[in-house]
Amino acid sequence: MEENILNTIQVDTILTSLDPPTIEIFAYGLTRTSGWTNGKLIPHIYLMPPEDGIYSFDFVANIPELELKADSRVKGLSEEFVRGVTAIFTWEHFPSELTGIRVYAQRNSLKSYYTESTHRITA
Repeated sequence: MEENILNTIQVDTILTSLDPPTIEIFAYGLTRTSGWTNGKLIPHIYLMPPEDGIYSFDFVANIPELELKADSRVKGLSEEFVRGVTAIFTWEHFPSELTGIRVYAQRNSLKSYYTESTHRITA
C-alpha cells in the first residue's frame, strides 16, 4: 500500500534535454519509520493548466508491512524513527507555461519556482 510521505524537505529540477524538452524533478523527504520503499512523484491531473503555472505532485512511497500490521500511524511515533526517502520524476514535453512545482506530503507542501536562466527549480 502506498501513501504520502511525512514531509517534503527539498525539490530540485534539472533540464536534461532540449529535444524533446525534458526535466527531471528530484525530491527528498522524510517518512515516519524506516522501511518505506519506492518513493515516487505522482502528478496531479489538470483539465485546464493552473493559472499560476505551478504544477502539483504527491510524494508517495510504499508503507512497510510491519507498520501496516502495527497500525503505528494511529499511535504516533516519536521523531527518532524518521527516515529519508527520495523520488525522481522525468517529465518530457513539460508545459511551456511551467513556473514552478508544488510537492505535497502528509504534513506539508513545498513550492519551488522554475527559473529558465538556470534551468532549475529552487526552494
